[in-house]
Amino acid sequence: MLDDASVLGLALPDQPKKSKHFKVHPDNWDAVILFCSLSTQWAYGAMGGVIGLNYAGVSLPLELAIQPDKQADVFAQIQLMERAALKVMNNVK
Repeated sequence: MLDDASVLGLALPDQPKKSKHFKVHPDNWDAVILFCSLSTQWAYGAMGGVIGLNYAGVSLPLELAIQPDKQADVFAQIQLMERAALKVMNNVK
């Protein structure tokens, strides 16, 4: 892309450097860690697309890692991340 711009005599703005690091708000930390541990729990449809997390496979890690009074909130956060991840994995805009 940079070569195309220079051929046309255009100067592109500096691109921000991509980082492998990201910030997680402390209130979301448990959900993020648990979500990352669920990588083997994705369910696939008959046509090969990802259809969501296997909630039966989510329940045991949730119960083992999260205090009972926080489980409903953490599960809701996981579902939010699941919806966002599905759009990326299935190339939906």
